[in-house]
Amino acid sequence: MRDILPPGSARWRVLHNTFAEVVEAAGYGEIKTPLIEDLGVFARIGDATDVVTKEMYDFQDKGERHVALRPELTASVCRSYAQHRPTPPWKVWYAGPNFRYEKPQRGRFRQFDQVGIEVLALLTHVLAQDREVRAVDDAVVVEVGIAGVAEAIAV
Repeated sequence: MRDILPPGSARWRVLHNTFAEVVEAAGYGEIKTPLIEDLGVFARIGDATDVVTKEMYDFQDKGERHVALRPELTASVCRSYAQHRPTPPWKVWYAGPNFRYEKPQRGRFRQFDQVGIEVLALLTHVLAQDREVRAVDDAVVVEVGIAGVAEAIAV
C-alpha cells in the first residue's frame, strides 16, 4: 500500500482531468461502480485466471455475502449494463482504485488506479466501435503528452 503525495497527486489529477475532458468530448459518460461487489461479478472473468484464483481480496461480509474488492473495472461496467439495460451503444468511462493481492514488486501495488473506456454495442457495430475506442485512446495519449512512450520503451 502507498500514499500518493504532492507533487505526484497533482500529476495524477492532471492525468485524470485530461482523460475526462478527452473522452467526454468523444461522447462518453462517467460511470462510478462500487468498490465492493458480489464475488460472482469477478468470478465470471474466468475461474482459472490468476485474478480470480490468487489475486482477489474476497471475504464474507457481516450479512454472510461472499464479496470482493474490485480487481478491475470492466466486469463492474458489464454488471451495471446487464442490471440497468441502457440503450446501446453505451459509451462510458471510468477512473478509480482497484485491488489485487500480489507479491510486492517494483512498480506494482496492491491498490492501483485504472482509467478506461468501454463501449457496449450491438454485434453489428463492434468494428466501428473498436475503431472509435482506438481513436479516443490515441487522442488521450497525445493530449496527456505520452505519445511515443511505448515505442521508446520497446527499443
